Amino acid sequence: MFSPSRTSKLFPSTFRDRLNHLKSSNSVCVVNTGVDPRLELAAIVRRFVHSANIDAALLFNHVNGCKWPVLTNLFSSKMRINQLVGGQTFSSLFELSDTLDKGINSFTLFSTWLQGQEDLVTVAGELPAQDELNGLDQLPALQVWPKDGGHYLSMAVVICRALDGEELSCGLYRVQVHGNRLATIHWRAGSDGARLFASYQNAGVAMPVTIVLGCEPALTYSAAFPLPPGCSEFNFAAFLQQQPIMIHDSSNSDIPVPATSEFVLEGVVSAKQQMYDGPFGNHQGFYTDKVLCPLFELKQLTARKDAIFPASIVGPPPSESSVIGASFIDFILPLMQREIEQLVDIYMPQETVYHGCALIRLRVDAMIEQVKSQIIQAPMFRNSKLLVFVDEYIDVKAPARVLWRIMNQSLNDVVQFKGGKMVIDATRWNKGARRLLNSDPDTEQLLNKRWAEYGLGSMVGDNQ
Repeated sequence: MFSPSRTSKLFPSTFRDRLNHLKSSNSVCVVNTGVDPRLELAAIVRRFVHSANIDAALLFNHVNGCKWPVLTNLFSSKMRINQLVGGQTFSSLFELSDTLDKGINSFTLFSTWLQGQEDLVTVAGELPAQDELNGLDQLPALQVWPKDGGHYLSMAVVICRALDGEELSCGLYRVQVHGNRLATIHWRAGSDGARLFASYQNAGVAMPVTIVLGCEPALTYSAAFPLPPGCSEFNFAAFLQQQPIMIHDSSNSDIPVPATSEFVLEGVVSAKQQMYDGPFGNHQGFYTDKVLCPLFELKQLTARKDAIFPASIVGPPPSESSVIGASFIDFILPLMQREIEQLVDIYMPQETVYHGCALIRLRVDAMIEQVKSQIIQAPMFRNSKLLVFVDEYIDVKAPARVLWRIMNQSLNDVVQFKGGKMVIDATRWNKGARRLLNSDPDTEQLLNKRWAEYGLGSMVGDNQ
């Protein structure tokens, strides 16, 4: 699907290269004043995101008690996600997905096709100069909220391999530091990491794990993406950036290491030992409870000599995590449209991060009930709390219009509960005797011709 020889020299894919590209386009704000990694740095980022008119990443060059700069807010807009993870030949995730062979007509088929691709990972030649560090205490792990249980690595790509050696998994999980050599990994229930770790637990065997920070942005994004179980994040990242992922072999395990990573933590997770993780302020606006999590023991920690430490400030939207979650549909939508021809658009408001709510625009026909059922059962919406269906005349990217349409329905007719979800069907307005208000077309054409005569400024449209 892509030619490495054609693309790799044109648009380098490493964390450092993509960061330099952002700097050249004035998309990075630099803070040279010393800041505290405990609360102060996170509070600066939150205030900047909530109040600034500039959409930019923030680079803190002087973090108290640490020699390395900290980069935050990297994935905080869809435009920057496209810049960070994509290849030079595609301007957006939607465009990249839409150019796939038309025979790949669902996300499931895409995942199957992706697993069959070869040469998407390649062994690097010369590596950046590395320093070996004494331990985790040297890292600028952040405390983001006052009652957080400690300091966290919040942009950590956790890589592990199945016990039988076949499957390789990358996930974006939170990691809490517990001293110089120990940390806990919070694998979400149902995640690939949790599933693979369970087999090591059952066998009573320690699990080799590699944690990287500042790998190729496409791999970081892929680690967060809702791929089906067993689908390779390495392959998906290579497809996104349209060039292979560069790796090198590790002397500590059989886990491949992304070659240009800023920081690499290698160790094992005990099959038996646990420590409490949390509380942790999350994207829902609450502190999670303390929970026992698997214990990671560090064996080796290396960093580039001029390393930059990536971090994400987790909390209520607007936030980096809400933008990342809302961007997933941009890639998946074209594939769903091939599978469901009645599907016009899907919008996931950032306030409902990670699939809490989806506004779904459909062309209404005789298949409407089957179409709705198919969408409700789609893996993308497995954890959704609210699905709202509207017809093709309502723009789902204008939530106020969606709410207006819902509130002008008989709620007894449109609200249902299915599989733990609230489903609102607002497509029924055009059934029965009710007729939609529309402007007269001839009058609209007259206005288009005479608008300048009215002296009312530039042309405005009728949103009905």
